[in-house]
Order: sequence, then C-alpha cells, then structure tokens
Amino acid sequence: MKRILTLLLFISICSTLVNAQGFGISMSYLYPKNGYFASPVAPLSFHDIGLDFGNYISLASSFTLYNVGGMSIAELPYGESKEPLMGPFVSFAIGAYPIITIPIVKKTLFLELKGGWLGFINFNPRLMEGNLNDYLANGSGMENVSSAFSFDNKFGQGWSYGGDIIYYFSKTMGIKMGAKYLLAEGPLNLKGTYSGIVPGNGNPVIEQAVDLSAAYLDYQGLSVNVGVVMKKK
Repeated sequence: MKRILTLLLFISICSTLVNAQGFGISMSYLYPKNGYFASPVAPLSFHDIGLDFGNYISLASSFTLYNVGGMSIAELPYGESKEPLMGPFVSFAIGAYPIITIPIVKKTLFLELKGGWLGFINFNPRLMEGNLNDYLANGSGMENVSSAFSFDNKFGQGWSYGGDIIYYFSKTMGIKMGAKYLLAEGPLNLKGTYSGIVPGNGNPVIEQAVDLSAAYLDYQGLSVNVGVVMKKK
C-alpha cells in the first residue's frame, strides 16, 4: 500500500509540471451495481491531470483509492446476485482518457466530457461467504449451504465515461462536480466446492465441486466526484 501511495503522489506531482490546464484534488464516491457504497481513502483522488492540446481538447489521467464495502461477481451459474459477493477491500483505480471542454459562460462555467480506459488493482479482497452461501442455496434449492472457494486477485480493466461541470469563482480557483460510470472486469479464476442438504429423500447431504473460471469481479457503478480545481494558465 505504501508503494502505491508513493507512486500516486509522484505521478501527480510530475503531472502538474507539464502543460496542464488544470489540476484537481477531489473526493470520489463509488456506488457499485448490486454492491455496497465505496468511500475515498486519503489522499483522496487526483483527477484530470495531463496535457492540453489547445483550449478544448486534452489527454488526462486520474488516480483514486476507494474503500469498497462490497461488489458483485458476474458469470455465476444461477444468474445475477442481488447482493455483493466480494468485500470489503481497498481498490486503487487509474484512468487515461481524452477530455472535450465546452465553454458555457466565458472564463467562468465549463462542461467537460470524458471517457476512456480504466484499470484497477484490489488489496486484500475476500469473498462474502454468507452472501455467497445464500446465493448458492437459492439457486440450487439446497438448504444449510456451506462453501469453500479460492480465487485470484489480478489486475482488472475496462472503461469509464462521464462528465463534469466546473465553476471558477476566481481567476485561478474553481469548483468541479461530476460523475463517471465505471464498467470494468477483474478475472477471478474462481474454484471450489459447496455442500448442502437436499430437502426430501431423507435429506441427504450433497457436495459439489465447481469450476467458475469464467466468473469475474463486476467492477461497475457510478462514481460521483466533488472537488477543487486550480488553473495552470
């Protein structure tokens, strides 16, 4: 974790030294699909730092640490789970994307549209065994389900898209508010066994081994950002 924080700070400082139109520090909150709320971890979030190509187009990057309460897993045998199946964990998300800036009120109010690549790595993720057992019980029709699964914690990637509104209350300082939708996947190579009681026929206990290598962490949800931006020129 310390290495990631050091890298994040180093990259953000270097990015401010290039010809960037603005540099922002913000709070970024994530609402995962079928998951639990994710709050930011200090040093919060660094958004939209990079290079300008004129006044209206730029290439930018972002770095965010999320404290994720829970996320869902996709490509499971009994369809979509309505409850998160993995968490809690800390997630380090990075992005690279173009930005199109549209002036609304000259030098004061701007709309930014953005979308591009998203990557993430999670720290100390774990399965939510209670929710997973309930999911397997509902899908299989068994009772008193217990399970033992293993998974890989690998780098995941996908896309994000959204926009921001920026209001400059002085020549150099402004407030930025916006949202992005994150749509990424993290491979899990999920494998294991689960067992339970089949109602009727003497209530026999059945154990099944399953290979869910196609399952992935569904890193999907709405990210809301609120912060301060400083003009560089």
